This record gives sequence, structure tokens and C-alpha cells, in this order.
Amino acid sequence: MYLSHLSLNEFRNYRHLDLSLGRGLFLFYGENAQGKTNLLEGIGMLATGSSFHTTADREVVNWYAPDHIAHMKADVKRREDDVELEMVVFDPTPPVLEGADAPQSSIALPANTQRKRVKVNAVPKKVIDLIGQMKVVLFAPTDLYLVDGSPEERRRFLDRALCQVQPRYCQALVQYRKIVAQRSALLKRIRDNLEDPRLLEYLDERLTTLANVIVFERLRMLSALNQQTTVLQETLSGGREQMQVVYRP
Repeated sequence: MYLSHLSLNEFRNYRHLDLSLGRGLFLFYGENAQGKTNLLEGIGMLATGSSFHTTADREVVNWYAPDHIAHMKADVKRREDDVELEMVVFDPTPPVLEGADAPQSSIALPANTQRKRVKVNAVPKKVIDLIGQMKVVLFAPTDLYLVDGSPEERRRFLDRALCQVQPRYCQALVQYRKIVAQRSALLKRIRDNLEDPRLLEYLDERLTTLANVIVFERLRMLSALNQQTTVLQETLSGGREQMQVVYRP
């Protein structure tokens, strides 16, 4: 599998980019703030459906984009077939800037309007259907937080990796987060005597089922990682040290 072509329009500092790639190794270098990380971010979004650099998708839209839209597209060559991945991110409230090219107005959207849309081979899909179509491995300075950062950083790492290779895990994770939000809203209504507390039973049962799937897949992934890390650490230390990754849910 390899990326044969990348297109970025109004994405971060890229107004228009058409980049032909191919097999082998590509090294991007340049001065600071020229867009090297942004280029990788665009590839990452097309592969995982989200940015590794921000939690707000709207931030990837170029400030001067006339239509408040960022458009990314990738052509991927795979062993079994070729696939075209496409994503559009819409920012209805761009920053107020000065200059002739600056967008000057915000756009009012209905609450249910999608601000991120994806297509696979020109067919509209859900974001979850994009994940795994193009597999990427990212290493960024923030990955050092896997060692000394919060547990949330480590869970995010597992989620990103597993979602690319295990659709079952990604589906369970999306459903789990959705039900957690529903449960929180229900608790507030129960507190205000607007709902029957017995409604929690169904949500708790679903959460338990989904949590079992999530924990099982995380444990299975760490077991596979341990097979690699044990050998690598013994090789690096001349057989004097061992390393093991332990999951504590």
C-alpha cells in the first residue's frame, strides 16, 4: 500500500497543493513554519478521520478560504485495489481578518448540519468508514507523552492504532462514547425528576457489553506488542533487560 497522489486545498497554510508520490521513501524538509507538519496532518486526517494536531476540525481550514472550506483528497494504491479518499471540512465561523482576501462573514448553519464530510471512491460515507482505508504510522514529539503523560494519551494511541486495523473495535468505541453521553444526559433528567431511573439499566448493560469488546481488543493488541518489544529490548540491551507493556483498565 502506498499514497500515489495528495491534494490539499485551503488546508492550513496550503491554498492549493497537488503532490504526486509513489513507492519508496519520501523525505520532506524545509524551514520552520513552512507546512511540513501540516502536510502530514492532512494525510493523517484522510487515514484516521481526525487530526492528531487539534481536537477542533474547523482549525484546519485556511483563514482566508473564500468558502470557509478545506478540501483534501488522496489516491491510494493497495495490493487488492485502488481507492480514492476525500474529506471536506467546513468552518462556519472563520476569524475576523484584515485584507482583501479575508473572509468577512460567518455562516449560520442548522444544528444538524455536518461540518465534516467524507467520500470513498466518490461515494458519500460516514467518517468511521474512512478509517482503515489507508493505514498510516505516525510518530510525533507528542508521542513521548505515552511514557510520562496521562492515561488518556495512552488510550488515544491504542484507539488510533486499533481503529485502523480492527473495524469491530472502532464501531464499539463510537457506540460506547455515544452511550456515555446519553447516560450523562439521562442522569441529569433523573436528577430533575424528569425520567425513570430504571432507564439506566439498559444503558448500563450496553456499556458493559461494549466495554468488554474494547478491553478485549486492547489486551490483544498489547499482547502482540509485547511479542515485539520483548525481543527488541533484549537485543538492544544485550540480553540484560526485559520490557513488558501492561494494560491496567
